[in-house]
Amino acid sequence: MSGAAGTGKTATLQEIKRGLTEAERKVLGTAPTMSAVEELQKVGFAEAMTVSRLLQDTKAQSDMANSVVIVDEAGMISTGQMAAIVELAEKQNARIIFSGDTKQIQSVEAGAALSILERESRLKTVSLTQVQRQTKKGYREAIQELRAHAERGFAS
Repeated sequence: MSGAAGTGKTATLQEIKRGLTEAERKVLGTAPTMSAVEELQKVGFAEAMTVSRLLQDTKAQSDMANSVVIVDEAGMISTGQMAAIVELAEKQNARIIFSGDTKQIQSVEAGAALSILERESRLKTVSLTQVQRQTKKGYREAIQELRAHAERGFAS
């Protein structure tokens, strides 16, 4: 799932988690940074952890067997981390949902893995496009204009 800031990715992840939990599926939330993990924990992913921890912690890896792994802020994941997550998920019979924005902060390590997946793979992508965070029409329109045309957005 992709979408710019404020389009409702986090709220959508909450609903995905709720549905999966009701279907009795284990859900694990991960993110590349501790601040992103803390945001996941605030919205109900109590067991969320960093991608680095998941890739190093053998207990966490075995706990993800037959689960759905949600990788939030996936635009920050390097190609090496992405490959390791996919390999681990395959080994543990887990599904993965990547959520992020390829236009926000990029990975510190080499590669823009989410961008590559969106462009080059046959994976289905859902894009959230409408700004949800800003409720006042004028402000919301200015934010959308900033994304499309920065100069005009500042004039709005």
